[in-house]
Amino acid sequence: MTSFISNAPRSTRDTAYYRQRHRNRVFAKVIAFINEQAEKEQITQRELAVRLGKDPAQVSRWLRHPSNLTLDTISDLLLAFDAEAELPQIVKFKDRRPANYMHPLIARIQSRAASESVLQAEPSSGTSWRAPSPSPALRSSAA
Repeated sequence: MTSFISNAPRSTRDTAYYRQRHRNRVFAKVIAFINEQAEKEQITQRELAVRLGKDPAQVSRWLRHPSNLTLDTISDLLLAFDAEAELPQIVKFKDRRPANYMHPLIARIQSRAASESVLQAEPSSGTSWRAPSPSPALRSSAA
């Protein structure tokens, strides 16, 4: 994402993308909490609807898709489980790790694996190529 420091208007596409991403993140957290608590307390959607004083069909719609949730609805759902949300962490784009970030140890492992596969693919003698040897699991299933 480019910086918004300038006074240039944000594109409609960027705005829509970040709005939906935020909705999805909040929805995922709320639904994960509700599912966990409902399982612990053995509560059905119908029982949750009774706690909220809402129609079970409405509760079902809320739990199905993030666009159906407002902040008031999220608050009501959490209150039904005697809980509330803490303020979300706010991070500036420049302070976030870059997209497709890979931990250095994983990068080293992948680099090593790639160099080993190149060594196995080098020509052995003449023009024939040596295929990588199958893993032990593949050898045992072929026998």
